[in-house]
Amino acid sequence: MSIIRSLKQLGFAGSVELVLKAEAGEWEEFRNKLQQLLPSYDANGKPVQFITYSGVECICVPHHLLHLYSDVFNRPLLQPLGMWPMNSDRSVLKSSFALVIPPFSWHQTQARLERPDNEVHVIRRSALANYQTKYQCNEAAARKSICNDSRVDSLFRVIEESRRSDCHLLPVYGLHHHNIEPFHEVVISRLIQGIKQSHLKTSEKTIMLIMSSLDNLDDIQEVVSNVKGGRFCNLHDESWHPNSGVIVDVVYSGSVPQSFFEWVCYSADRPLVQEGANTASFMGFNGKPYIPLMPDGDTHLPVHHDPLAYQERGRIEQLGLSLTKGGSLNSTYLQSFGLFMKLTSVLSASAKLELVEKISTMIGQGFFYEQDFFEAANIAISYSSQPLTALQKDWLILLKNNYQSLKKGIVPADQKKQLISKGKMLLRDNVKLEKLIAYRTTGIDLSLVRRCFPELSLRRRCHPLVETNHLMVKDSIPYSHEDVQNSLNDLCVQLSSLIPKLSKQLKRVDADHIDLSEIFANVQDSPSMQEKLVMHLVFGNESYIADIVQFLKPVDVDGVELGQYLRGEFGSYYFSKVKYAMQLPENNAVRCALEQLTERDWTMILRSNQRHNYSQISDVLV
Repeated sequence: MSIIRSLKQLGFAGSVELVLKAEAGEWEEFRNKLQQLLPSYDANGKPVQFITYSGVECICVPHHLLHLYSDVFNRPLLQPLGMWPMNSDRSVLKSSFALVIPPFSWHQTQARLERPDNEVHVIRRSALANYQTKYQCNEAAARKSICNDSRVDSLFRVIEESRRSDCHLLPVYGLHHHNIEPFHEVVISRLIQGIKQSHLKTSEKTIMLIMSSLDNLDDIQEVVSNVKGGRFCNLHDESWHPNSGVIVDVVYSGSVPQSFFEWVCYSADRPLVQEGANTASFMGFNGKPYIPLMPDGDTHLPVHHDPLAYQERGRIEQLGLSLTKGGSLNSTYLQSFGLFMKLTSVLSASAKLELVEKISTMIGQGFFYEQDFFEAANIAISYSSQPLTALQKDWLILLKNNYQSLKKGIVPADQKKQLISKGKMLLRDNVKLEKLIAYRTTGIDLSLVRRCFPELSLRRRCHPLVETNHLMVKDSIPYSHEDVQNSLNDLCVQLSSLIPKLSKQLKRVDADHIDLSEIFANVQDSPSMQEKLVMHLVFGNESYIADIVQFLKPVDVDGVELGQYLRGEFGSYYFSKVKYAMQLPENNAVRCALEQLTERDWTMILRSNQRHNYSQISDVLV
């Protein structure tokens, strides 16, 4: 949307096709969100819609209907020029030329020009490059955008109340981001601490307006209920009215139309708490302060080299990091635990112990070796659960039937010959005999088998046998290969984040180093925190759950510096410098991208679209 607005401000007079792409099963949610951004778009209307946005004619086309749309309207599937703000390429954009135009020097996406011959030209531009989205504070447009909404009266009562000298408005957006939503209550709790620190008079109050769409509000309600002078209101369930006894008023509105959102952010007397480069571009260009929830990710604080501005930027960046610091550890741990339980349900006890060893080692090193873990887990699944071949089953039964003789050292010669012969056949099939024994039998001492049959080259086991007098060859475990693989893939994603965090947290609390031999022997009276975590993750051991909950709990933040920033004690100098720099012509991200197109490029583009005149476009760029 910002690119379209920027194009219009540059003098663009044509039409734009908005190719709408959503993940499977998310189309309805995507259309509802689009309606918030494009007031004239009908979320319940036809798939292809013709609308106007910022004075530009837009044709909204679902990506999955692009071929059909092209056939019906006799439109070439491959269009001359496509633009996109994030990672994509010409194959997705279905265009001969593609301009990928992220704002700022966004590390997640490289600004670039892709040409028809697959040449990729990296676009070098300032760290302050932005969409230069101008905004005129317009209450009438904001009110019109939400006039038919059931929340309208409450929202404008909130705005009216915040205009009082002793009442402040803190807009919050971005809690819905997938990296933040699992622990959004932590962010809210820390913001409340900052709000309380920002009040210098007992008569002051702050309304926190949450404009993110969240699935679960229970945790926020619980946080607010424990705050003296706190109140929570969900505008989807009830109306909001001022209350003089409330000090911190947390009001949840969910998603709102773009016009209303921008007006609130522009008019509020407190900084916007947000994520997203697009919103950061809007706020910075207009010189409005904000707190980035993900300054090292999706949200960017532009670098300005004025010494004082640079210093203030650093302080604001640390505030953003402090709102989320440690918050993701608990949610990532719980997600990993759930995935481990799905995975280990198809594993033998021995296989689980091997995973304990791997996870423990990785936590000690502070790094997740994904390929190593993935291969080990797949081997564990295969040997623990998959149906045995006829040869594997014959060999294990033969071993079980002769085990007592084996212990006495009197295995019949013919039986021993069969065990060695069939064992070697399995080895030629790349079967790991030690895993086959450990994962699919009980009561068989692998070290004894290794000593009696050196010809089979069985490897040593790192943990001792669980003593039992019951000999058994285990059957396969019924399971869905697809479900288990999906769980394993998801687990690897979670562990890549969890293991470094656990390692860092363990070092912070100065936990003891793990002793694997003591884990397997189970002789420690007081296991270390690392042992408790690993045994809970892999085995679901709840013995020390209270300790684990306390360990995973985010650290408290005093909110003193956040309170200073909220009441404007610093940051204004930085944002004034950013505003001036971001409004310079050379920092227009869209203009910088268009200028990379050569005369030859424009000739090729315009040849396929005769409605535009090259000289007019050239004049705009000049």
